[in-house]
Amino acid sequence: MVEVSQGLSEEEIHDPLTGLANQQEFMQRLESALESAHSGGNKHAVCYMDLNQFRRVNERLGRAAGDELLRQLAGRMRETVRQSDTLARVEDDEFGLLLRGCPREMAVKICSSLRQVIEDFEFTWDGEKVRVGVSMGLVPVTAQSGDTTEVMDSAQAACQVARESGPNRTYVYKEDDQALAQRRGEAEWKRHIREALAENRFQLHSQRVLALAGNGEEAHREFLLRMQDPSGQLIVPSDFLPAARHHRLMTEIDQWVVQHAFALLEKTPEKAKPGCYTLNISDQSVTDEFFLDFVVERLERYQLDPSTICFDITEGTVVANLSAVTRFTSRLGELGCQFAIDDFCANLGSFVYLKNLPVGYLKLDGEFIRDVATDRLSHAIVSAVQGVAKTQGMRTVAEQVEGEDSLAVLRELGFDYAQGYAIERPVPLSDQLAPAAGD
Repeated sequence: MVEVSQGLSEEEIHDPLTGLANQQEFMQRLESALESAHSGGNKHAVCYMDLNQFRRVNERLGRAAGDELLRQLAGRMRETVRQSDTLARVEDDEFGLLLRGCPREMAVKICSSLRQVIEDFEFTWDGEKVRVGVSMGLVPVTAQSGDTTEVMDSAQAACQVARESGPNRTYVYKEDDQALAQRRGEAEWKRHIREALAENRFQLHSQRVLALAGNGEEAHREFLLRMQDPSGQLIVPSDFLPAARHHRLMTEIDQWVVQHAFALLEKTPEKAKPGCYTLNISDQSVTDEFFLDFVVERLERYQLDPSTICFDITEGTVVANLSAVTRFTSRLGELGCQFAIDDFCANLGSFVYLKNLPVGYLKLDGEFIRDVATDRLSHAIVSAVQGVAKTQGMRTVAEQVEGEDSLAVLRELGFDYAQGYAIERPVPLSDQLAPAAGD
């Protein structure tokens, strides 16, 4: 049983779902433990825990089942740790454990017992039984430890190494560990991304998608994301999205994009809008039914014409999550939204899926487009995709067009749209859509 921090109510320090300490309370207690380690030489430990297979419980049985699993499992975990320890829920399915007055060897034993309790826990919902496991990262807290951020980054990095080593593993932090050094960098990105979301430091850019066929089709624009660091410098997606995917932050980012893009489009005069705007949607969002509800609600709130919104879904997402993609495209397709398969032909494996999805656009992977004017194989593949698309009544978009020679070949092949530096570099979306004075 944890004590209530001075001046705070039970509600302010506890997670409402599990009754465990919340993240803020956990960090305050960690800071107190660090002070005692630095000033008095006391030894403590922090364990970061990430449940294995929990998200599949949500997907299979629903969010209510997942919540009940967390409630029951939290009770079992609380019974296993000492009265002096602080067990907290710090993320959706991630937990922190502060072991005060606990040398390394004792901390390893406690974590081993706790891991066994979680591994043995069997949850039943509507007659179906499921199990979850856990990955643990354990960090000793001593007089040589850094601040709370460094300790938590190390614990999360150790947890990630444990997770990559297999199910139900514990990894103990060691100084000068190369595997942990790499994971700590990813943990730092996770913190940077969360701070950028909280401080609204993302920025939308857009890039023109040029109509090539001369059939009266309007130009499109694609939403592109940038992140600002605290000094205002822009960070490109290739730097932060890998960490966002690994730490399952993509849905939060996609929600930010949808919210801000739709709000800006609502304020934009019709004459300033192109024919269609495309948004890139991650596999994590496509498979999240709550994200689908979020998009539908925002379309209604901002009273946008759904036919002017096109969702880009990568070929890899289609191949790996066909049922979820079908659900996503069916519901939004009924409202009038459009869809594109992005990075098409990245592995030449998705032609078979074209028959069953309401896809209006094929966006051919830029790997083929870059050499279409000089490489015979690239030219043949691009031509074949164009033929398949026309057979299916789809329009084609060539990505990463960087030269006039490639643009000329694409026109000759009958491509509908082209996008890349040869046409326009990305520009801040607010510069494009901000209402003119007097509008």
